[in-house]
Amino acid sequence: MALSCVVAVLLASGSAGAVVKITPGGPDSGRSTVELSGEYRLQGSLLSELAVDAEGTFLGQRAYLDQRLRFGIGLVGDNYRFGVEWDLFSGQIAGDLWQIPGSIDDRNRQKYGALSADGFVPRLAAARFQGPWVTVEAGLITSHWGLGMLSNDGAHDPWFGRSDFGDRVLRVRGTFKPLYGRKQPHPQRDRLLLTVGADWVVDDEMASFSRQQLAFQALASLLYADPDGRRLGIYSVYRNQRELLEDRQTHAVVLDVYGDLPFPIWDSGWSGRVALEAATILGSTNRSLSYNEREALVVAQGGITAQVSVRGPGDKLQFHLRGGWASGDQSPDDEVVQGFLFDRDFDVGMVLFDQLTGGVAAASHVLLSDPDNGGAPPDGVDALVTEGAFGSGLFLQPIVQLRPLSWLEARIGLAVAVSSAPLRHPFYSFRAGGTVRNHHNEEPAGALLGSELNWALQFGGALPFGGDMAPRLEALLQGGHLFVGDALAHSSGSDPIHHLMGTARLRW
Repeated sequence: MALSCVVAVLLASGSAGAVVKITPGGPDSGRSTVELSGEYRLQGSLLSELAVDAEGTFLGQRAYLDQRLRFGIGLVGDNYRFGVEWDLFSGQIAGDLWQIPGSIDDRNRQKYGALSADGFVPRLAAARFQGPWVTVEAGLITSHWGLGMLSNDGAHDPWFGRSDFGDRVLRVRGTFKPLYGRKQPHPQRDRLLLTVGADWVVDDEMASFSRQQLAFQALASLLYADPDGRRLGIYSVYRNQRELLEDRQTHAVVLDVYGDLPFPIWDSGWSGRVALEAATILGSTNRSLSYNEREALVVAQGGITAQVSVRGPGDKLQFHLRGGWASGDQSPDDEVVQGFLFDRDFDVGMVLFDQLTGGVAAASHVLLSDPDNGGAPPDGVDALVTEGAFGSGLFLQPIVQLRPLSWLEARIGLAVAVSSAPLRHPFYSFRAGGTVRNHHNEEPAGALLGSELNWALQFGGALPFGGDMAPRLEALLQGGHLFVGDALAHSSGSDPIHHLMGTARLRW
């Protein structure tokens, strides 16, 4: 039989790559389809120097260049899919390295990692089978729920900055249509989905199997999803995590609700959208202990994020308002852990958290791990490293988005963030008897973490050959300008921190 190839480029909003379909025997033959997806990303950055502790340590990455090749292939039939996906040659290839000692950073900014073993990361190796009323999937996948506040696959383009990770789990799950009926089909039968499953966590913001952290999860979710984009769901997880080196354990229950409501604004051609995700984490842990509680701590945390959007005709002009709150630890010496952390791929600007507080957290790990500063490091010291995630605070971010031409998009936003708890540096506050201290070893003058102006210009689109089958070539210029708030500023004043980033990417 002759082999014919049908190639289609499918680029969904926020996806990390397109899909190329190759169908033996033609698109309507009912035969298997080979899907190829991928992205090559090259990024260069210029960053102001910034201090991460009071010992004279600076971040050190003034100018650097990194890359990532994401490649996936899938075999798809009428009721099955087998797929694999890898991040290849990922990491820094030139420029300044991190000056923070150690190797706790998951982006490996302390080395040129593109050709090291750390630059090769499997993201997908799974099989999925689908019937009329049930879908079964097993294997390595990336996990995502809602707005990505807690579970984030790292495959959605951020408003500003970059996305580098993705929660990776070995999962077995079944998704059912509880309203499905053979004799009298319910009109909503395909819109209500019930999922149950179990995970072995490979890597997320709380655990990494490569660091001998063993985490298992049992999960269940109920989601209503219609063709118009309306979503309403609840996601629940029980998690058991062990730190094998210290024989420490964490037991936690996560409840996460999510809603997304797009709607037209009369007959004006304008449309709106309201989306919200809220979660709480309850449980117990002895991964780390407080000064007054040496047996186990109670986990009681919560967070919420929301987005309101208004879109003009043709999406040429859009207004967005994003916000979020994460509970903070009011008294770190008591028996309750309250500090809530968003997923590290959930973006809030590109400087304040991704660079400044992320660097401060990594430097605090170094100080606490240094035997010259008090012998053995405290239990759970690795949990201090945030990888740039937002947490223990409140942020608000209005964004204006313009798309005057099919090949040009502009975005500008202002993120303002405050702390939701007294700021206590893990090392300096402990050494000062538990009093509030920032990374300058000074008492913060307030709760404002900072105000960050972000902008982005995106150029490009489908290449001028192949019609609808062409891959996409894009260039992205971004800037982040942080005016450090009184909570993190030095008493003598802190200069603004600037971050310029240029990205070239090819998606197919």
